[in-house]
Amino acid sequence: MAPKAKSVKCFLLTINLKQKIMLAHVYISRPGDREKIVETYEHFLTLSDEELREKCIAAKKQGLFGVHAQALNFIGLWNAARKRNIPFDLTIDSDGLMEFNEE
Repeated sequence: MAPKAKSVKCFLLTINLKQKIMLAHVYISRPGDREKIVETYEHFLTLSDEELREKCIAAKKQGLFGVHAQALNFIGLWNAARKRNIPFDLTIDSDGLMEFNEE
């Protein structure tokens, strides 16, 4: 005889992500960050212009989560886009404020 199945209550939460995207983050430097940023920067430079452009568009759609590793990735992407003159709607000021420009 098969064991009786247990019922589990599941809750589904629908979120309109367009309204929940965080557009700013304060980056605070940690030891080892420079090396990680250089590594991601060099990776992004290996992409074609079109691939790099797509990464920039995807990054803005994704938004910022406030995760340190994501900030490092975005700094590398931002620098690569600037070097290749590819538009990226992210600004990073001298105090570490990373902010997507609103449309």
